[in-house]
Amino acid sequence: MMAFVLVPQANRLPSNERKTFIASVFPRAFRVASYSIVFALLSGLWLSYLMTGWVDLPGVLATRWGKLILSGGVLGLAIAFVHFFVANQIEARLIGGKLSAKQENRLFAFLRIIPRGGLLVISLVFILMMVAARGF
Repeated sequence: MMAFVLVPQANRLPSNERKTFIASVFPRAFRVASYSIVFALLSGLWLSYLMTGWVDLPGVLATRWGKLILSGGVLGLAIAFVHFFVANQIEARLIGGKLSAKQENRLFAFLRIIPRGGLLVISLVFILMMVAARGF
């Protein structure tokens, strides 16, 4: 949603309307994404417990399946970190900060990159999980 709808729409708007759009729409989208991330992390932990019982974790992580699951989990945590600690700060600066036009354009350019990078990482996580579940 961020990569294909919200950021492109905000990009089409003039600078003064862009701030209003970001202030009214992005906090709601951020909240939905936050809940989704928390749900994904909790369900991933629950599923890993159901599948392994968290017994002999070094043995599980030595397998190909365990390495793929661990890789996907680490990438998922990286997305959560960027979401909660980087994207949130950029959005807050764009909305509330007294920025020059150059600073605002630089922050918005970075905001365009984050959802695209996140989409690539989420796709990689999905592929890793599918390979772990089904193999090649």
